[in-house]
Amino acid sequence: MPLDAARHWALLSRTVAALATRRTPNSRQLLPQVANPNAKDGHDMSKKDLIDAVAKEAELTKDKATVAVDAVLEHIRTAMREGHEVRIPDFGTFKVAARKAREGRNPATGATINIPASKVPKFSPSKGLKDALN
Repeated sequence: MPLDAARHWALLSRTVAALATRRTPNSRQLLPQVANPNAKDGHDMSKKDLIDAVAKEAELTKDKATVAVDAVLEHIRTAMREGHEVRIPDFGTFKVAARKAREGRNPATGATINIPASKVPKFSPSKGLKDALN
């Protein structure tokens, strides 16, 4: 059964939000642990681990889950490349921030260098995601 774009977003955002509540190695808080047997050390999640989780949660084949995850990531990338924000309810907002040109120092020589202006990706978690972590 093919998934439409809205269902892809809903499924991926629910899966990522659920997986984000796992305890990290540096965390001092005891957070609910989500079993992730595919993660190498049990804490970090790779793209492959995300694909496996989406495949299991949505009862999809790994090939279809790969297409879904790749499509979502490419849509986020494309929207940000065009300067748009991507808002995912109960997860957060991906946006592009502009950095001004500035002067810096070469740490090896101490010489002053000019750092050009650039655009950088930013992520702002939603209140729902923050609440899930605390």
